[in-house]
Amino acid sequence: MKGRSYTGDRRRIDLAAAFAAVLQVALLAGCGLDSSGIVLDGYRYNVSATIQSEDGRRSVVSSENLAVFSSPDDRTLFGGLGDSDEERVAGYFSAYLKSVLVARGSDPAFQDLYGIGPWCLVEARATATDVLVEDDDETYFSWDELPSCECGEVCGNDPPLAGVLSVAPTTPARPTVIDFGTVALGASVAREVELENVGDGFLCLNPPEVDDWSSEHPDDFTVTPISGCNPSPEEVRVDPGGICRFRATFTPQEPGPRSARVPTLRGCNAHVLLEGVGAGGRLTASPAPACFTPLDPGDTCAVVPIRIENIGTATVSLSSASLSGMQPGWELLRLSTGAGATINLAAGPHALAAGGIVVADVQACALATAEDRLRVTHNGRDYGAPGVPGELTGDVDSGSPLVVRLQPRSSGCTPTP
Repeated sequence: MKGRSYTGDRRRIDLAAAFAAVLQVALLAGCGLDSSGIVLDGYRYNVSATIQSEDGRRSVVSSENLAVFSSPDDRTLFGGLGDSDEERVAGYFSAYLKSVLVARGSDPAFQDLYGIGPWCLVEARATATDVLVEDDDETYFSWDELPSCECGEVCGNDPPLAGVLSVAPTTPARPTVIDFGTVALGASVAREVELENVGDGFLCLNPPEVDDWSSEHPDDFTVTPISGCNPSPEEVRVDPGGICRFRATFTPQEPGPRSARVPTLRGCNAHVLLEGVGAGGRLTASPAPACFTPLDPGDTCAVVPIRIENIGTATVSLSSASLSGMQPGWELLRLSTGAGATINLAAGPHALAAGGIVVADVQACALATAEDRLRVTHNGRDYGAPGVPGELTGDVDSGSPLVVRLQPRSSGCTPTP
């Protein structure tokens, strides 16, 4: 999926030395790497990896960092496997990284930055930039990647001391999931989340924030630190018994399951999952279409009440009601509650709770000989007539505003019973 990263930590280490030449290394299936990233199938990926040395130091390296310790002569062959392009690219970079570590790991300048080997891979990140570029035509094969580290947060602890993360409020079955439940579209629910160190050593965390790269619905959640979460300089160091508190707020933008991730343990690809369900109100209109039959003798106008019902599980806010056409003879007389009280939307929106009903009285007089439409703007969704829940009709639109076709008596329409 373009524009999304594979996984990992955002931090990078910028090297003081600037590289003079661009490193070109051929990858599997026309994949090429230079100082600005990896090219695969015409897309360029920004790539980086978190590595851990034997002395416990963790560092983030990128292709730009490695270019300082490489040369065009380093034509190491490498490849990678994965379910997505991002995973393949992360695998390529891991293999290339291993080749550089083997070749340059004894370099004092390298060890000064990245510790003393051997090294293992904590995580690799690949993010597509969605920019088409020319691929390298050469193809090479190799599958020897840098071995993955076991995720144990060192954080400056002397063995056997270690920090241990506990997340609340959660359930034993889902110890890292914050569940917001069902929330109406446009409404907000907040939870105070505690990241507690229940171990006997220090705990290093990422500053709490929604990971835009790896989250499915990052715009539905916001995170605000409360206490104990100040980074120093890039990580949050929590003492034994200490707590990092933050407020997570869920404001669903669309109906259905929504989720986002907040990274926790530094460099371990661990996270708290925020999840909830957006509940949208669902409006029906009946009759739809509304058919105005021939007038009785002596009558000049006819009135049809159009019943609008919220059959969803969340409240819908009605903001306006009007006739959309400029046809003479049509008039919206009034909007009223199911109990008969008049609704004045000019004074403000009307909250229609789940199961609630409003009635629009529409009048057609002698000049109403062309079709018109009733438009009701709202923040829910529109569904078909009663008896056919979930099915759209040609007379009720699938989004705001709700539109009901008004047919004049001259059209020969058949009224709804």
